[in-house]
Amino acid sequence: MLKDYFDSLRRSLYSIAKESGVPYSTLNDLVNGKVRISECKAGMLRKLSITLGISMDELYSLAEGECDDGHEQVMTSYGIPVNIRVRHKAYHMDFDYEGEKISMELCRVSEASTYYIRDIAKWRAEEYIRDIRMHGQKGGAK
Repeated sequence: MLKDYFDSLRRSLYSIAKESGVPYSTLNDLVNGKVRISECKAGMLRKLSITLGISMDELYSLAEGECDDGHEQVMTSYGIPVNIRVRHKAYHMDFDYEGEKISMELCRVSEASTYYIRDIAKWRAEEYIRDIRMHGQKGGAK
């Protein structure tokens, strides 16, 4: 959402960074979802919101869609909840299985992967669990 908002301004990130005093690299990372807005200093967000002519709450709401602190969740057929998150332009999932935290990258973010991400996460988690149950070895997790 934040990226769409910046695109609609028809201004370069560089010009916004220069006017606001926010480093270009920080602004670029924020807009592209590489850094969460909750990790940004309030003073920087204030400068940016003043430059954009919106409130800090509006800025935060726009950025939450890009840098989601929350997650989406899907339930496996084994009754295990799987959390889905976006990090560094890729979908990642994590879940707990037999007391161990399992995390893995699923795929890059794209229109097609966004449409099917819940199915992809469920399938990969169930595949991992099935392999453990059948072969007694853990693999595929990072």
